[in-house]
Amino acid sequence: MSTGVILAWLLALILILSLIIFQQNRKVKRNREILAEQEKALTSQMELLQEEQKNLEKSKKEIRDMITEWMENEEKAAASPATGSAATVQELQNEILKDMQDEKTLQYWKDPVLNTLFLRKLGECCESGADVSITGFPEQGVPLLGKSIAEMIGLFSNLFDNAIEACQLLPEEKRWIRITATEGKKRWVFVIENSCGEGSLRKEGEKTWKKNKDEHGIGKDIIYDIVNRNRGWIEFHQENGVHRVEMMLPLEGAV
Repeated sequence: MSTGVILAWLLALILILSLIIFQQNRKVKRNREILAEQEKALTSQMELLQEEQKNLEKSKKEIRDMITEWMENEEKAAASPATGSAATVQELQNEILKDMQDEKTLQYWKDPVLNTLFLRKLGECCESGADVSITGFPEQGVPLLGKSIAEMIGLFSNLFDNAIEACQLLPEEKRWIRITATEGKKRWVFVIENSCGEGSLRKEGEKTWKKNKDEHGIGKDIIYDIVNRNRGWIEFHQENGVHRVEMMLPLEGAV
């Protein structure tokens, strides 16, 4: 074999090897780009999860502080002498409901802490000048729903606050709040309706009546998270001056 042929074969081999190396380098570069994109996406997801965790921890702290404050106030009320004001928790509850003139509605929830919250929020509804209507709650009270009483307290507290805030922006004669409870198979469905103005749009068409949009209770994102964690569902609607919340929550043992 002549020298020229050998050189030609060597050049061809070098060319083939160079092409293979070039292609491998392209693959390595592309793989690095894909890994970088995946790393960026994972970092973004981690940041979102960390932010969500911070919001949840903040919400839990607010709920714990709220429960502590309620219990302290109840202890003070129970220990105080009867000087015209309520001296026991039972009298506090009766005082909140005196404008409604319906002692049968005293027991809404079997859990005493959640029931106390409910009664106090009803008192705030009455104090706001809203006409309050409640139907569907059994005389013995609704049993515990979901996995955590703290989450249920935060959930209903925020829903009440939203309804009260919306009503307060209307003339007193146009303020009303309707709460309906319906028992299903191992679940309860709640409908909370209230009169409202137009409000200002939030993301994805949601509504808020707060002047500072960053101070919207525990926020609808947290509400959705609580309901979803407890295998329920919740929907918000607003039309013709009526804000409507429909929510389903399973019984404690059905979660």
